[in-house]
Amino acid sequence: MYHVATCQSDETAQLPSSDPRAANQPKQQFARHNSGRPRVVRSRSAIAYVRREVSSADLEWDKIHTRKLIEDWGYIPTRMVIVDANVDYPMLRLHNLARNLTRVYGVKIGAVFTPHLGHLTGNLWPVLDWCDEVVTVDDETTYCRAQLPRTA
Repeated sequence: MYHVATCQSDETAQLPSSDPRAANQPKQQFARHNSGRPRVVRSRSAIAYVRREVSSADLEWDKIHTRKLIEDWGYIPTRMVIVDANVDYPMLRLHNLARNLTRVYGVKIGAVFTPHLGHLTGNLWPVLDWCDEVVTVDDETTYCRAQLPRTA
């Protein structure tokens, strides 16, 4: 079974461009929605990814600490994905979720937080192909696309 929980977050209001404080805010990217209206793409959004069979008894601890680390690092927690053992192609489902969040809601995923690399089956590249960084909760290690050499 594939569970996706929506995380509630507060979004900051944007200052009008005529306001002098707006110069200090980062430039926003825009993506087109099917309606033709521009939608804001927020790259500071993150997904928490936990595999139930890897966490086993520590599932609640992993969920709580992953969510807390996302908030501590200044990301907007967008989704908490909990994947069961009987799910086919869990990494593909994670990619499809991120792609759909961008296409439908205009939310670009900047990071994936996971308790440890075992939840990603040890291979970071399928995630780093579409996301800027992967962060592990247990040792707070950041794996960035630009820092890792591409092997196979």
